[in-house]
Amino acid sequence: MTSHTAAIVCIACALLATSAASSQDEDIIEEGKELIYRFYGRYNTTKQVDVVFVLDRSGSVTQKGWISMLNFVRDLLEHFTVDKDNTRVAIVTFSTTTSIDVNDLQPGFYSDRENKCTLNRRINNYIERKKPYGYTATYSALGRAHEVLLNSRPNAKKAVFVLTDGHSNIGPPPVKAAFDILSLKWNETWDEARLGPQV
Repeated sequence: MTSHTAAIVCIACALLATSAASSQDEDIIEEGKELIYRFYGRYNTTKQVDVVFVLDRSGSVTQKGWISMLNFVRDLLEHFTVDKDNTRVAIVTFSTTTSIDVNDLQPGFYSDRENKCTLNRRINNYIERKKPYGYTATYSALGRAHEVLLNSRPNAKKAVFVLTDGHSNIGPPPVKAAFDILSLKWNETWDEARLGPQV
């Protein structure tokens, strides 16, 4: 992969158990923590980071699983300064349909005023209230993430986290949409030697 490749999709498949905590649940939690530490280590070399979370809210996701996904988002963002000059966030949720619930990657009313507290309020008051239902349209969700990334900052590092409990079961295979994200280019002059990979 060259420095001209502008995006890597970091897929974190969250296996969301429906029962009480088991050793498998604990393993998943530990893997999630390790992912957060690796992400932080890779992305703390620059203050500008654009992060897109793509969250599965299909019918196979339990309410407990849905809350676990949102807690992952909150936990990861604890390590970053969320505001217009540092880390900007977008959240795409999907089931049979897809919606962009938060998009602070492009300039505008929310992105210019967003911080961690206001973002958490938006998650708590709007996104957390959504109920899981329907099919798993991962291709469509990645297409919306692609849309969001097109308007993100050219000099920011990028990351896309896809959290799902299973396979896509409606629409085309998501591989093409993931490749489309990988082929995006924001900054042809990114200094990988000095700043590390953009994504």
